[in-house]
Amino acid sequence: MLIGTLLLLQLGCGNEKKNTTEKNAEPVKIYVSTKLNGITEIAAGDTLRIDVNETDEMYQLIIRRIQENIPGIKSISAVIGDQETGLATLIYRDGRLSGFMDMYVTNKRWQIEYDEENNSYYLNEIKPEDRDELEGGEPLTPPNEMN
Repeated sequence: MLIGTLLLLQLGCGNEKKNTTEKNAEPVKIYVSTKLNGITEIAAGDTLRIDVNETDEMYQLIIRRIQENIPGIKSISAVIGDQETGLATLIYRDGRLSGFMDMYVTNKRWQIEYDEENNSYYLNEIKPEDRDELEGGEPLTPPNEMN
């Protein structure tokens, strides 16, 4: 009886470890280059360019709004390319940029992060199933009534 219980306990714990390992897999880092010179002086209407390393892919973020509610921390809102391509929400703090780029057409969400070891920025794709979204409730778009 004791051996059977220990065997079941071991199998149960073994499966749990396997599932958590799969969920916590290391993300693929897509390294990018960006020119951050003068970002402390950036203003609405300016463009921030993000080039994906070793490819021709590039994102132009056109700054819509900058706010500094806390000294030294700037929140930046930008459209990507044009308003139809996507939207970026960024934070600039301690000389580092971080945030998200939401691409409308491809339904991709990129997280912009900084890699201390390589002294470089990278993009990390956030898959739809991994996104933190509120469940329930009605959609915020009003019904389209033609009467």
